[in-house]
Amino acid sequence: MFFLSICSFSLVYHINSKLLQQEYPSNNTIDDDDTSTPRSTSTTSESRMDSTTNTVNIIHDNHHHHNQDHSAEEEIVPFNRLPYVIGHLHMTKTGGTSLNGELALNYENVCGHKGWSYDNYLVNQRVKENDGDWKHPNDLYERTPTNVKGSRGQVPQVIGNEIGYHDCDFISEERSWKFWKQFDSPPFDAVPMELHVPCREPIDHLMSQCNQGGKNFNCKAKGLGLVREVERCFDGLDQRFRSKLLKMHTVHLKCFDYKRQFSDYIGYITSKLSKKRIQSRYIHRDTNKKRNKTGECIWKDRNLDVKAEVLNILLSHDYYRYCDECIGSADDLFH
Repeated sequence: MFFLSICSFSLVYHINSKLLQQEYPSNNTIDDDDTSTPRSTSTTSESRMDSTTNTVNIIHDNHHHHNQDHSAEEEIVPFNRLPYVIGHLHMTKTGGTSLNGELALNYENVCGHKGWSYDNYLVNQRVKENDGDWKHPNDLYERTPTNVKGSRGQVPQVIGNEIGYHDCDFISEERSWKFWKQFDSPPFDAVPMELHVPCREPIDHLMSQCNQGGKNFNCKAKGLGLVREVERCFDGLDQRFRSKLLKMHTVHLKCFDYKRQFSDYIGYITSKLSKKRIQSRYIHRDTNKKRNKTGECIWKDRNLDVKAEVLNILLSHDYYRYCDECIGSADDLFH
């Protein structure tokens, strides 16, 4: 069998050489059947290499002319990657799940807790086939017996760390503020990061967190009791943002109004990312519990003093203080 394989390869090589010589004639081509003049092995090898080089050059020239013709019909605009990475600090109850999911579905090099670009088309398909139930997609992540809970549409932190963020253009994570410190150190610090922080009206944001956690806010609380009433609704707020983020060297913070996230902001981001070959419609993932805003005591006229006191408590926390100072400033993306 080995002998037959060698013979077959030799025959194919001989036929291909003939065809190449006929289609791309060259002065340096030597006919293997020509025995009129003796030649050394080295001369034969050099001649064959010259012939191959000429053939490759002709193919390259033909390809170049083809590309020129194609460019005349349609302008090809290459995608140039950003000279910096965009980070999105996914603050609870600011629409980050949908933002991360939509971008990972239709754009390249998106990485985040709620989806990565490389596998998101099928993540979206499973949500669609599962009637919108995105928390139990029956994918490999969920089926694998492990202490780590999650799925491909809700990527566990340990999996994200194992994949790595080294080739991401847009990173959306809802982690401790310390997560972002790595991008201020090697090897990430070779490329600067612009870290975007969504800002939502403080009291409305607080009430949304209370609702999500199933807590009824007590407007009758006083003093330290009111402080505790505010902070018991926080969903990781103080863990996700700290003013220490402002002291990094290659990570620069920018803020934007949460209300503009799915208009101006998503348009701004998608203009900077590369589209995927196959586009699809994002299937919405419900993350909010039904909220009855009219039943919330904080909005009642009789509680205006409580509302003012609650706002002061909120502004004593790094996140709300940062947003209060940033919105409308030079660091506001849309100012």
